Amino acid sequence: VQTNLRMFEVTASLKEIFTFTKENITPDVYKRLCNKIGAVYPAEALSGEETSRLASNLGCDETLGLRVIQAVYFLYSKASYNTTKPGHVQAFLVPHLGEENAGVFAEAWSNHAVDIVARLKVSRISNKYNCTKMAWESTVSISSDQAARLSYTEAVLQITASGETSNVAFDYEGLMKFYGELEKIQSAADNLAS
Repeated sequence: VQTNLRMFEVTASLKEIFTFTKENITPDVYKRLCNKIGAVYPAEALSGEETSRLASNLGCDETLGLRVIQAVYFLYSKASYNTTKPGHVQAFLVPHLGEENAGVFAEAWSNHAVDIVARLKVSRISNKYNCTKMAWESTVSISSDQAARLSYTEAVLQITASGETSNVAFDYEGLMKFYGELEKIQSAADNLAS
């Protein structure tokens, strides 16, 4: 569970877009935008014509409308990268987007999070590398001298992905770090599923 509410640094450009959104975009319009993007993220959700129409509905130029859309994409990317729970997303965004629009995005994130993460896994991981084989070996070496009994643990992990085989050797400390990182990945996946 993420306890740090700081998802990212709010730059001056983002602050400008958040202020515009807070002051000029109703929760209903923002909800439609967030749900439209959430339903297809990470793919592009809006055509040039739709972007123009949105900008017209918001009473702004097309460039500003595009920046609002990009800000929503950015929010989805940060929420998915950090596997942030909807309540934490909302708490982080309230000072920037206002209570209603922050709630709208948090609800959209809640509705689309599992699908977004699944699409990201497919598009970013499995398309590049397809793990076809995995093997491992672990050994412990112990000295025979009773006076200076020492042990050394070594593990070798062999992974074959997309036809290429890689061997990675770990000492005890490296192996424990590797297991720790695997636990973090599993925990993040479990947080999204719950």
